[in-house]
Formats: sequence, C-alpha cells, structure tokens
Amino acid sequence: MVSRDAAEGAVLRELRLPRGPSWISHAFAALALAYAVYAFSVPGSYFFAGMLAFWVWAIVCAVWLIRLLVAAVLRRTTTFRRVGHWLVTPVVAVLAFTIVQTGAPLRVRFELSHGAMDSTARAVIAGTKAPRTVRRIGFWDVTTVERIRGGMRFLVADTGFLDPAGFAYSPNGTPEVIGEDYYAHYAGPWYIWEESW
Repeated sequence: MVSRDAAEGAVLRELRLPRGPSWISHAFAALALAYAVYAFSVPGSYFFAGMLAFWVWAIVCAVWLIRLLVAAVLRRTTTFRRVGHWLVTPVVAVLAFTIVQTGAPLRVRFELSHGAMDSTARAVIAGTKAPRTVRRIGFWDVTTVERIRGGMRFLVADTGFLDPAGFAYSPNGTPEVIGEDYYAHYAGPWYIWEESW
C-alpha cells in the first residue's frame, strides 16, 4: 500500500515543482504552435483543426497555470528562480496568437503556391486543363475547380464548416458574385472566395 506522503511525493516529482516546467512542457507548447500554424494556413481555416488547436492551447495553458498555482501554494521559492522556464509557455502562446492573427500562415502558403496557382488558372481559362482533373494546386488540396466569367476559382479541401473557402483568379477585378458567395481581394488577381449556401 502506497502511503499518502509517497503519493504526494510522486505527484510533486511528476510536476517537477522544484525546477519548474521541463523540456516536455516546452515541446508540447512548440507542437501546439506548429498545429495552430497548420490549422490557419488556409482561407477560412481548416474548421475542425482550428477548433482542435483552440482546445489544445486551452489544455497547454491550463496545465501551465495549475503548475504555477501549485508551486505558489507550496511556496517553492526555488521554483521561481528559473523564471525563463516559466515564461516559455506564455511567450509561445502569445507568439501563436500573433502569428495566427496576422495571417502569416496563409500568406506563406499562398506565396509558396503562387506560381502553381497562376499556371493552373491560365490553363483552366485557356481550356488546356479540365477543371475536374485538378486535385492539387501548389500546396492546396482542392475540391471544386471551375471556370467563371473572366477567370477561375477553386475551393481548398476541408475548409470552413458550412461555408468552404478557396481562391478566385480574376485579373479584371472582383469576380461576379454567384448566389451568396463572398469575395475579398487578397493579392494581385487573386481573391479569397467563400462559397455560401
């Protein structure tokens, strides 16, 4: 039978309270950052991945806060001597929030895919590539690809919940609105397209 003191000692050792957060905590924060960048690297975000990224960050921050409160309650002053270890998770959380809010993941993925997007758009408009045969454009897995008046558009797979999103190529200005679709200029002849039901 394990005594209560031994059990409390095991919990304290697991929390590594005398030393503060460990490299394992830092690794989880870094993975959560990478996952958030992935989830928001498409127009409209990967809906379910975006929701999961939110919950992953909620858990990472909750564990960090619980560890901090336990250390404060136990008055482990040696815990706070390694302040840098305690700051890693909040700094990475602020970094993740800032990166997502600035739209940097989408911008990077767009720039990496830009050449393939332009050539595919020209081929679809010219009729040398059938829209139904296109499954990938640059770093985007695509579902719907279609010609529109003066351009073309495509939806990125797994985006949105009810309203999927993608891009429209329209060198002559904002594409013609079909139904309740929404367009927002993004860069050059490219617009972000949200297909509405």
